[in-house]
Amino acid sequence: GPGAGAAGRAPADPLPAAVGGRHAEGGGERSADLTVAPISCEKCCAAVAGSIRAVEGVIDVRCDLDGACHATLSGELARSPLAPATLSAAVASVGKVVTCGPHLSSKTRVRL
Repeated sequence: GPGAGAAGRAPADPLPAAVGGRHAEGGGERSADLTVAPISCEKCCAAVAGSIRAVEGVIDVRCDLDGACHATLSGELARSPLAPATLSAAVASVGKVVTCGPHLSSKTRVRL
């Protein structure tokens, strides 16, 4: 297929068994919304999104210029009591502050 070359280039990250099997046990992805400041430009957005995306268990993240960030978390991360502190620490690592959130949705997103 067309995507075969990319998989051969980058070594896959080794995943702990619990993470690798999360879809088998229902997964339960959750979305989390948080507000980050100060964000004044695309570069800030990209830095914050990159720091959040680097957290283990974050599946996807979008940030916009008013500081609103929307992340999709694995069920395992969403259930962790440390998730809010972990996300805040990631944001702090690029010199920003979480001013609101993260608010986890109670709605479970199941990937089809």
